[in-house]
Amino acid sequence: MRSNSKPHEDLVYEISHGSSQEAFASLIAGIADRIEAARLNPVKVSDLVSVLRGGYDQAVQSCDAERLTQMAPPVLRLKILPKPVIKGKMDVRFPGSVTAISPILIDKTGGNFIFSVDINALAAMMATIFQPNELFEQHITNPGPATIGSAIGIVRVDQTVGAAITLNLPPAANKSCPVLIADWKGDAGTNNITITPSGTEKIQGRSSWKIAGDTGSIFLRPIAGIGYVR
Repeated sequence: MRSNSKPHEDLVYEISHGSSQEAFASLIAGIADRIEAARLNPVKVSDLVSVLRGGYDQAVQSCDAERLTQMAPPVLRLKILPKPVIKGKMDVRFPGSVTAISPILIDKTGGNFIFSVDINALAAMMATIFQPNELFEQHITNPGPATIGSAIGIVRVDQTVGAAITLNLPPAANKSCPVLIADWKGDAGTNNITITPSGTEKIQGRSSWKIAGDTGSIFLRPIAGIGYVR
């Protein structure tokens, strides 16, 4: 008895069904599978050798007479190829057409790329982002009424028409900074500027506030849920 009959038994079972052509195809496929298993797992090399030495004879003896008359011993030609290994080297060259947009600067002297930052340009670009809300301005030129923005710190009333105007404040809880409201045109004595808070809120205890003098102004600080105080 062979020392390892399990591979033979498995192969016989695989080819014991179907027509003789199917059995032959199963035999070839079974051997191919074992070759693949031996390639992936060196431990199975002994199984492969056992199948190639005796598995076919045992498989044929297990088939019926009709299959034996139509089946021919398979001819196996094995060619072991070395595992291909591809090695490459890439010489990456930095493109000479690289350009930068302020505040990024590039110095390409001698083919070396040196990157730097123009601090003054960066500060100018970021000024509108990092400046306090008190510096955000709202310039009103159209006829009213007009709503003062929540993040606005300065309001210049400078209408192109000579008419009174009403300015509506946002809820104090939504106002992120105090606001200075000024008669920039200089005609508030004739064309009053009326300032109204939101809902039931008050301005210094009043339901509204008027700038009734030329070039007049008022500085209001928000108090959440209450209104504004001078």
